[in-house]
Amino acid sequence: MGIAWRSQLMTVERQWAYLPLGDWGPVLGVPGVTFVNLQYDDCEAEIQRAEARFGVPIYELERLDLKNDFEGTAALTANLDLVIAPANSVAELAGALGVPVWRFGARDWTHLGGGVRPWYPSMRVFHPCAGEPLSAALGRIAAELRRAAALARRAGAEAPGPRLPVRPARRNHPQAPSLRRH
Repeated sequence: MGIAWRSQLMTVERQWAYLPLGDWGPVLGVPGVTFVNLQYDDCEAEIQRAEARFGVPIYELERLDLKNDFEGTAALTANLDLVIAPANSVAELAGALGVPVWRFGARDWTHLGGGVRPWYPSMRVFHPCAGEPLSAALGRIAAELRRAAALARRAGAEAPGPRLPVRPARRNHPQAPSLRRH
């Protein structure tokens, strides 16, 4: 499952729409889920703190520049079972590719008054209720992910995660991608 947690355009006005990775404990605490980093800026220190705090690895595709290699990022995203992200390019890309994406944030004009984004049928939008903080939406996402992971386990399938091999098929090839623990 791919995750991203902020936009590259972080202004004072937009900061309310994003949660730092340190607030993702409910999601990162769901057992049996493999997490893949899709955050496209310098986030290594954040990931290391989250891994230490929540005891879960967050993987990334080696040698993939998530910011500048759009085709590679699209290929990685297309091979994920699910993406969770706020209003950023990661959520838009996943929706455009038809990858299931759970986008969280406040209601805005792009929901056309209905709480969905009709041009992305694979996108599910999680909003905080009136008076709730944004973290409440992330809590609802964690509950849904926990349910999906439990259903997958009961069905004998893997919980949501990447459909990529953990190691490249040709390990000695210098350009072969592989998932690595951050």
